[in-house]
Amino acid sequence: MIFGGHSTAHGLRPQGAAPVHPGASTWCLGTGPACTATSPDGRRHVVILGLCGASDFELRCLAGATTPCDIEWRWPGTYAVVEESLAAIIVHTDPSAAFPVYATRWSNGWAWST
Repeated sequence: MIFGGHSTAHGLRPQGAAPVHPGASTWCLGTGPACTATSPDGRRHVVILGLCGASDFELRCLAGATTPCDIEWRWPGTYAVVEESLAAIIVHTDPSAAFPVYATRWSNGWAWST
């Protein structure tokens, strides 16, 4: 599985890749574990990519609240967390690089991929 996205170009993804949820800029090429939650107003999405010990309740709470400072290591597993909103896309990955995320400047923004 490969996940990725772009900071400004929604819908831009490799051939064969699909968004992880409708309207997402985060995409998945192949199959892999990904959980998503949307804020009650629909303006913010939180996506957990990879294997994560967060419960469905904890994921739903993330979508409607400020992201905690320990998001990268809060739960057991190897995962990255993507926050998508109209203002920004923020990718959090674990400090041990067990779930590496690569980023580069590209087309008036930045592209990232696992």
